[in-house]
Amino acid sequence: MEHIPRIYGPKLQTANLTVPYLSGSWRYGNQMKGFERFRLFPVQPGINAKLSNGCLNSLSIEFLQGWLYFGLLAEAFGTAEMKFDPDHYTDRSAYTAFVTTKKLNRYIWYPAADEIDITRRASINVLSNAHGSAPPYCQLSYVQNLVNALYLESSGPVKCWLDTVCIPVGDRHSPFRRIAINRMHETLRASDKILALDNTLMTQRTDTGMNWVEMNNASRPLGEELLFQFNDGPVSSNFVFDRSYAERNILAVSSMLEGRGLQNVLDEPNAIRLARALTLLPRDSDSSSSSNSAATKAYEIWMPIVENAGYISDLSEIDDDLSFNIQARVFCPVTKHSNLSTRDIRDEFRLRNIISKREDSRATGTEYDYHAFFEGVSLGFRGRTASKAEDETICFGHMLGSDTSQITAIKPLKPRVKYWLTLIETNPLLNAAAWALGIDARARLMECRVKRMQTLLTYIGRMPLTILLWKLPLNQSVGWKWAPISLLDTGSGSQGEGAWSSNERGLVKPDGLLVSLPALRLKTPAADKSRTADLGIILLGPVYVTVTTEDEGVGPVGGDITTFKIHLHSVPSEWGRY
Repeated sequence: MEHIPRIYGPKLQTANLTVPYLSGSWRYGNQMKGFERFRLFPVQPGINAKLSNGCLNSLSIEFLQGWLYFGLLAEAFGTAEMKFDPDHYTDRSAYTAFVTTKKLNRYIWYPAADEIDITRRASINVLSNAHGSAPPYCQLSYVQNLVNALYLESSGPVKCWLDTVCIPVGDRHSPFRRIAINRMHETLRASDKILALDNTLMTQRTDTGMNWVEMNNASRPLGEELLFQFNDGPVSSNFVFDRSYAERNILAVSSMLEGRGLQNVLDEPNAIRLARALTLLPRDSDSSSSSNSAATKAYEIWMPIVENAGYISDLSEIDDDLSFNIQARVFCPVTKHSNLSTRDIRDEFRLRNIISKREDSRATGTEYDYHAFFEGVSLGFRGRTASKAEDETICFGHMLGSDTSQITAIKPLKPRVKYWLTLIETNPLLNAAAWALGIDARARLMECRVKRMQTLLTYIGRMPLTILLWKLPLNQSVGWKWAPISLLDTGSGSQGEGAWSSNERGLVKPDGLLVSLPALRLKTPAADKSRTADLGIILLGPVYVTVTTEDEGVGPVGGDITTFKIHLHSVPSEWGRY
């Protein structure tokens, strides 16, 4: 449309077009009608003749402008799932109406977004930071500073909104995928700029000396290999990447050591190792990059100290590795959670790998082992929370590549019911009255979460034995008291966590978790024929334990198996013995 100015250059220019008589009462609507009906639309309201005869009164002009501009936008960019809202492109101030193209380019990404290869899509899911979706102050402050830096003329905190949404994996034309993209679109459409915080981008080194790199879709200066490239179909024209972490890490480690004081550094072996690592950083006198400047500064500070203390003579590969990690690892409160597991998910659990394994299993008639991915995804969930607790299992299932239809079939409470139950559950007097009437508000509120988690764990089928040691809120249903209600915000467990190797798994059954453990039965009295024993193990819930016994530590006792039912209550501090 000729009245929409063309945009030249990498930066979006905002156009405000004065449109008289635009009052918002035009009747085209906000849904697609098809281009044929769009062409014939003026005939339907009966105003075509007036327009043809040059009757350009205010109502005719208003309708014509609304029909041409908003009708075309609705046909070009509207979808069955996403209602087109003309107010997104109408600016009203001082009793004057404007049509603005400021947000127009953010609609353009949508038609192509569903065709993007999902292996190259940014990972956006329902997980956020812990503490009830309220990130710690240090994280909020850190993100706020990054957002402020996007606006050079900013005199105060820039208002920003953080949210995440899960894009289902699987068939790229899945209606669930399209709905999720719509939701992501609604969030990003309202954003003026989008800050991409990604570990694979943060760890890259750059010699450009630029702290902020703005991605230009036409020239693609950052290369096609980057996660947020979007194959010429960006979510926003203003993606910003922070890649200056080599410099930031070096300065942060050096400042941290300086703050401890010289004597404290020399008295602590780990602090000495960090100081030695700072003296091994690569320095190139011909390069002016900020990371090399930081490395040179750190070398000049710590080399004399380490050398005078006599700690420079026995350098090893450990020092080299630590030196490399200072540059490559992210010292960032926003992304420090689960860096290793996030990397594993990108490498091992990428969509192509999961789909190929599922297709191979289908072709060979073998079972696809969802449980093989359980630990990696669980670690990725650690320290996080979900905006809707009931949807945690949906996101977990998507990351495993499993069918979540059985999970989504379990419907959460309606908002009004949830509101009243929450009110009852949080008010002691109302809660007591509800108990007297046989109403368990807490159980009703947790019912969807509990059932969805049971469905997910049953679908996975096998659990790592270490799940019995995870510090998580537990299910209270019969046969499920070993199982967590949530896999988010996992604690570190007891001292013995990790004593069982990850390939030892328990079988999820309706009446409990069936696990097999090696055991030694030392000097069993001949009179003992009862095949019962007190193993002295106290855990967190009832499980069935199948124990393969050996006598005197020499060999199996006739190859038989002894089954013990253990009632578990708490984790002992010395669990590592067993």
